Amino acid sequence: FTLAAADGFRMAVDRVSLSENAEHEINCIVPARTMSEVQRLLNDPSSDVEFTVTEEKTQALFRMSNTEVVTQLVQGTFPDYEKILPTDRNTSVKIDLQSMIQATRAASVFARDGSGIIRLVMASGSGDSGSTVNVSSRAEEVGDNESVVDAALEGDDGKIAFNARFLMDVLNVIGGEDLIIEINIIEYQ
Repeated sequence: FTLAAADGFRMAVDRVSLSENAEHEINCIVPARTMSEVQRLLNDPSSDVEFTVTEEKTQALFRMSNTEVVTQLVQGTFPDYEKILPTDRNTSVKIDLQSMIQATRAASVFARDGSGIIRLVMASGSGDSGSTVNVSSRAEEVGDNESVVDAALEGDDGKIAFNARFLMDVLNVIGGEDLIIEINIIEYQ
């Protein structure tokens, strides 16, 4: 079961295993408000949700243990997200998720008063020092914020910038202990 969402600035794709095989492939666009409501009503995130689409593909039904949600489907086709997402990368960095959240929260305070941008600089270590990710932001009237987070870097050193709010949104929903950021660095001549 593949879920894809986009809002014009960011895209998310998640693949979830089904508890039983689907009879046939169904492609549909469910309104974001409906998905938010289903998530809110879901008491146990690990419990099953039955998902049904009418034959006309105009409505969908979400059935949970004690609730049913019916929604109109959005007509049209969703953008081909597989063509948008890069398939290769030349830099991969593994970071402790909690350390990254702390560094990003601190940088977000300064980013709010500035351009709203947080910069990540991934650098391989020299000598005995390990690889790091430098998380920084700047506010013209307040000053700079810079945190250094230990990391495991594979590939080239690199730089990337994110909207502070969008980056915090992603970090707040990721589970697990580690965060892996993969980027494809392009050299401009």
